[in-house]
Amino acid sequence: MQDEQKIAQLKEEIAQLKARFPKHSVPPAMMIELEELEEELERAMDGMGHDRDRRFIL
Repeated sequence: MQDEQKIAQLKEEIAQLKARFPKHSVPPAMMIELEELEEELERAMDGMGHDRDRRFIL
């Protein structure tokens, strides 16, 4: 159950970060944060045996 909560939390963090993106010229720090969150989400999902939902990540 804890892994599922972590996955849900990471998805929420990614959604919140994307909502803060400006329409033009996303700052590099925000892109790096997004990449790190997406990588952490992939690791968490791989650990649970989930297929990656590439539609969400991309």
